Amino acid sequence: MNLDPRTHRLPDDRITKFTVDAHRDDRGHNRPPALSLPMGVLSLGIAGYVGVLCAFWVTFGGDMETAYILAVVSLFGLVYFGLPYLMRRTAITHGAERERRQSISDFLHGDFDTLTGRITGWSAFMQYAFLPVALAFGALAIGIIMMSLR
Repeated sequence: MNLDPRTHRLPDDRITKFTVDAHRDDRGHNRPPALSLPMGVLSLGIAGYVGVLCAFWVTFGGDMETAYILAVVSLFGLVYFGLPYLMRRTAITHGAERERRQSISDFLHGDFDTLTGRITGWSAFMQYAFLPVALAFGALAIGIIMMSLR
């Protein structure tokens, strides 16, 4: 690939249709997922993560070394979910426009843009919300089995 040394871009004659289409403004590719996901889908994803952590705390929290690791994992979860919340609150406070979130029904029957392309709303729901909830139930089952074997 021969980039122009001054601009670090492809020469104009090498720009393809893909690069032009990838930078269209109507795709909303710069919009953070936390702003475009309905609140119910976000809540289910967070509830799944919290469910996995609770199952692990109940099952493995009795040992001091494991409790230390679980505390670190819990703090990572707090940072992972807390930073986007704080960034959104800061943006709202400093005048960023408030957008109306779409309903879950509209989200499930529409499309969702990802880094690798557009997927259906149901696929996005399964990837973001269903998987963590299923993992929480799996961790709960493992915890119940381990507790019954002690």
